[in-house]
Amino acid sequence: MTILTVGQSTDYDYYIAPGSINSEIVIQQAIDACFDGDTVDIAPGVYRLSGHIYPRSNTTIVGEVGTVLKLAPGLPNYLNGRDVTSTEWGNHGATATSGAAKGMFQIGEKVHVTIKDITIDGSCDDYYKYLLSHLGVGLFNLITAWDSDYLTFENIYFTQGANDAIALSSCDYVNMKNCTVNKCGHDGIQAYNGSNYVIQYNTFINRGNSSIHLNKIAGAEVFCNNCSTGAQGGALNAVELQGEQTSTWIHHNRIHDINAPGIGEIFVLNPPSFSTALKIYNNIIYSCPAGISIRTTGANIYNNIIDDCFFGIDCCSLATSIDKCIITNIGKTGTGINMGAATTVTNCCFFGNKLNTTKTIGITNSTMDPGYVDKSARNYILAPTNVLATELLGVTADITPGLIEITW
Repeated sequence: MTILTVGQSTDYDYYIAPGSINSEIVIQQAIDACFDGDTVDIAPGVYRLSGHIYPRSNTTIVGEVGTVLKLAPGLPNYLNGRDVTSTEWGNHGATATSGAAKGMFQIGEKVHVTIKDITIDGSCDDYYKYLLSHLGVGLFNLITAWDSDYLTFENIYFTQGANDAIALSSCDYVNMKNCTVNKCGHDGIQAYNGSNYVIQYNTFINRGNSSIHLNKIAGAEVFCNNCSTGAQGGALNAVELQGEQTSTWIHHNRIHDINAPGIGEIFVLNPPSFSTALKIYNNIIYSCPAGISIRTTGANIYNNIIDDCFFGIDCCSLATSIDKCIITNIGKTGTGINMGAATTVTNCCFFGNKLNTTKTIGITNSTMDPGYVDKSARNYILAPTNVLATELLGVTADITPGLIEITW
């Protein structure tokens, strides 16, 4: 294995003059010189890009503390030029596979590509003064990949993208780990038509859309992520499921302060979302319109703590199992669990509600009274104030960032 170095002094294998606005040219030269297993190491510094970087198969691109890839000033963009047919950076005329919408990194038909330890900055606030307040109107991503397998994105700081931080189409075996997405206009990671995804230990804040958007993915594990809105706002879920999903496990995430259900399926589309082998467990969700909102059949939801939401679990699906969930401080006109036919709810606890005196927090559906509770299933409806979950029914909750374990 060979390490090829890139930096802003002549001590490196590939030299980029400080202040260059075409740094991608030299970075690409280093990438093109790689053989299988080689690494391109980009030294600390700010590298301005006027074009794209194209990783090759079986290589690693790595930075160091202070390595920043950033769009160069003066690139044409939609809000300046108002040309909706152009394929330049951020324009509506660009698509996911053509024009600048492909993103700062473009990975097409490659295998075994790793990108890590780099800041990728879309530069909206520096050069496009009208774009920052309209994040999401443009179409360029920071990384776009299609028809590629075995991709690893690790310890990357994504910021100021007009669309997705990572957009993937028909990619398999993808690992996103220890990344931060801050101020991207659409999704943190959007994946369409792929398999075997692991999304772990990431932080998503200040997005215009969802943190994690999975569409027709076969086999995904989403765990130990911290998803919130922050000052920029956020339109959709922390974890959004669309299309047909199979074998999706969502667990040990901390989800809070967003403007949509923490974990939700898109069910207004035709055809609606449909998932099989969906497990949602050991998550902490608070300060959202709903903690979990699904429409699929046969989901397993257990060991979640949901607090300060309008609905705890909005579940209009069939044959879903809900077990050992703690649902607290539901909104004044909300419901702990809104359940569909043949759904079983066991060992759940509801307390600290904000409801009016005419309605009791608990479990409802179209055939049950709002105050319904199945005592034989060990569901409990309590209304104390300022009571911790650890004080109820022998429940203990070990809550640390990204981790939760509930024992009954």
